[in-house]
Parts: sequence; structure tokens; C-alpha cells
Amino acid sequence: MGVPYVFGNATTSIPLTNLDANFNTGLTIGNTTVGLGNTVTTLGNVTLTNATIVANTSSIAANAVVYTTSTGNLTGNASVFSVNGSNVGIGTSSPTVPLQIGNFAGEGLRLTSTSTNGSKLQLFSNAQSTNQFQIGQGYASGTDNIAYIYNGANADMLFATNATERMRINSSGFVGISTSSPNFPLTVVSNGAYTAAAGFFSPNASYFNLALACGYGNANMYISSAGTTDESLRFINSGGGEVLRIQKTGGITFNNSSALTNSTLNDYETGTWTPVMNPGSTTTYTSQNGRYTKIGNMVYAYFSITINAINTANTTKLYGLPFTSYNSGTVQTSPICYWVSAATAFTYLVGYVENNSTDLSFAAGTTASQTISTNGPAVFGSGTTLIGTAIYQANF
Repeated sequence: MGVPYVFGNATTSIPLTNLDANFNTGLTIGNTTVGLGNTVTTLGNVTLTNATIVANTSSIAANAVVYTTSTGNLTGNASVFSVNGSNVGIGTSSPTVPLQIGNFAGEGLRLTSTSTNGSKLQLFSNAQSTNQFQIGQGYASGTDNIAYIYNGANADMLFATNATERMRINSSGFVGISTSSPNFPLTVVSNGAYTAAAGFFSPNASYFNLALACGYGNANMYISSAGTTDESLRFINSGGGEVLRIQKTGGITFNNSSALTNSTLNDYETGTWTPVMNPGSTTTYTSQNGRYTKIGNMVYAYFSITINAINTANTTKLYGLPFTSYNSGTVQTSPICYWVSAATAFTYLVGYVENNSTDLSFAAGTTASQTISTNGPAVFGSGTTLIGTAIYQANF
């Protein structure tokens, strides 16, 4: 038989050399210090009561004993690693969440740097802190159902790929795409000469819709394509009525409910032109002024000319209209509102634009109660001033 395996309040030490190996049925040691020898190196089913075990607490080395402190933390070095039963702490002795890295409370997971400029990552943080970056839920307005990316510092937030900045949210909340200096709530920049700054696609729709609104609520205007066959761009009001259309081939159609038919504007242009006497002559001028507005193919060309010294055989025409006229089969009129020191004494004077031409010719009367008595009269002389407007249809 082996020796008894239950010891009471013994006062002597019993070396393992006096014990056999029959300890696998359990060993109870009371309020006695028992010295164990080197014969038995493995004990099974051992219960220790009121026993004190001392281990190295500066670190957890190989074959060292890891124990719980008086607060219940499993620890070797509490400032490096601790487990308190439900939470794990690295770099903290008092973890308050399932995994806490760093001596900070309130985060489910927090990676941080002891450096002032160190980067930080927080997941699921309910506590607000400054000068840190957070990814989490529950920050905004104290609610728990909002996901967010947060930067507590007064600084920009950058997003990059391939080591290149692609998007930035500055400290004022402006978003910049392909720019580091957004000056609008959304600034999109294209660096390529033929690259679109932004693209809006509806891949599963038969046509494209972009809603424009002022304030919150319903859209005030839609910009819509007409479909894959027409490909025009249409502007539709909130009531569903089309108010304007840009044709696929160019030109603008205005939809006006008071008109019997729609009007099309395919071009609008303004500019200047220079009225002259016979081109190539040595006539000198005191002033030459011309302005025009072209809407579609209709031209409104104002002119004012004063001759200084005339030196030409042709004094019956004005040259240099800004566009060649349409061959309408008849002349197109041009009112003359003022003349002085004309080469002929007129009772009235009118102009007309010839077909397929940039010339302005004249017709006149020289006595009272006359119809047109002269076609192509001599109009210009030294000191002549003529002011009028050519209104005609251009040849395109």
C-alpha cells in the first residue's frame, strides 16, 4: 500500500523520496508547507487549499506561472497583457471592452500610437474624442444606428489609391474629386482634354434622368434623354411637361403651349462687321461701325458710316455684310433711318439685300409723291453719313 494521500495540520516536511507515485487519486494539503523532492515530477488530481504560489510578475517567460491578481485579472505583467474574464487588454491592465489595445476606454477595438502624431483606428466608439480618426457606429447625434468615418482634428480627410490622392473632404466639408482644393460642396476635376469630369449612367433604364431641385422635396426640373432612338436631351418640369429640347443633331426646340408649332433655335451669334465702300478703293472714312445679331438664319445687321474723302466710281452700294444672303427669289429690305450730305437729294431712301450676296443696294425717290424713281442711285460722297439696319435671311 502507498502512504496516505490526505494530510492534516502536519508540522514536518515530507520529501517525495518517502512517497510513491500513487498520487493520481488526489492529494489534499491543508495548512502545512510540504517540501517535495525530485522523485515525482508529475502530480495528477491535486487540490490545493490555502496555498500561496509565487511567480515572476515582471514578464511571462517560458515555463513561468501565469496567475490571477486580487482583482481577478489573468496576468503576467498587467501593463503589457491582461485578461479579466470577459475582456482582453494589450497595453492596459483594465480592459473595458472585448479587445482593447492601448490604455483608452470606450472602444470595441482601438489601435493607437503613443506618438502625438500617431494614427488611430477605432471601431464602434460611443465616446467622442478630438484629434483622432474613427471608423464606427453610433457617433452622430448620440444614436447607435449611424455608421461613420470621423476625424476629430481640424484637418482634411484624404482618400488615395496607388499612392495617389483621388478624393478629399476638407475641414469645411467640401468634397473634391481629382483636386486637393475643392471650392464648392462638390468639385469634380478632369485632367484630360477629352475626359468627362463626371458621368451619370442608368444602365438598366431606357433613357437617362437627372433631377434638379431647389431645397428639399420634389424635383423642380428633370434633364432627360429621349431614348436610344432619338438621343435628344430634354428638359421636363415638375408637372411632366417638356419645356425645352436640345436636338441630337444640334439646335434647340422650345415648347410653348401658346404657339401653334414649336420654334427651333439652331444658332445664336453676335459680333461686329465693317461697312465699306467699293472694296479695294482708296476711299477714306471718318467712322465705320457695324454690329450684328444672328438668330437661327435671320441676321440683324446695324451699320453707321461716315465718308471722309471718296475715291471710287461706285457710289451706289454698301459692302461687307457679315453673312451671305439667302437666294429667296426676291430682295430683302433694309430700312435707312438717317442720312446727311448724300450725293443725291432724296425725299426717301431704302436699302435692300441682293440674293446670294453680302452687298446692300439702294432705291430712292427724289420728288414728293413719287414711287421708287431710282434704283441704285448715287448715295455716297465726301462727308456723307448713313445709318441703317439690314434685316435678311442668311444662306445656311
